Amino acid sequence: LKLNSAIGQELKLTYPNGGQKLIAGNEIVISWVGCLPADTVTLEYSTDRGNTWILITDSATGFNYNWSIPKTASSNCRARVTVRKKKRIKGMAIVSGWTFQMGNPNEKSYDPRIGFELPVHDVTISEPFYMGKYEVTQKEYFSVMGYNPSRFKGDNHPVEQVSWYDAINYCNKLSEKEGLQPCYTISGKDITCDFEANGYRLPTEAEWEYVCKI
Repeated sequence: LKLNSAIGQELKLTYPNGGQKLIAGNEIVISWVGCLPADTVTLEYSTDRGNTWILITDSATGFNYNWSIPKTASSNCRARVTVRKKKRIKGMAIVSGWTFQMGNPNEKSYDPRIGFELPVHDVTISEPFYMGKYEVTQKEYFSVMGYNPSRFKGDNHPVEQVSWYDAINYCNKLSEKEGLQPCYTISGKDITCDFEANGYRLPTEAEWEYVCKI
């Protein structure tokens, strides 16, 4: 089935698989276009030509949904889809998760000093996330941290000479500056990350590799 819009347009369901009947308990795939993969989509169906609507799901993401047909489905069944757009943040892209193969298939050794990308394995990024489109500039870093450690100076140049600890401190201070909850709890070299916090953090290894591959 194909829904031609994700902006609340109501469409009539058609019989899949060459005109076979919709059978209770069977699954069909509802798909849609018109939104970003990370947007949250609500799907509903009606058996009385749209006078009343029954919720299928209010938390679909991506572009399709497997629907287990209820007993009340009929030839007059209609579906509609509406989208709740995920907030757009300037300078950041919304990345939707899929399953991908993590690791380097060209590695030939399991020696951790050589073949640390083995074994290649499936990893699923289950939740959409924001990712900066550009490297952090020296001007941006200075506005948050109050100093510029870079060797090759230039406001619009990427900040460099930054350690991992510097990076997570920058994330926390930027979060605080924007009124967000910092992700990192820092006690000396003991670092923990709250992935439920709404502040800035560094991507995980899997998120970073996924973004590099898409």
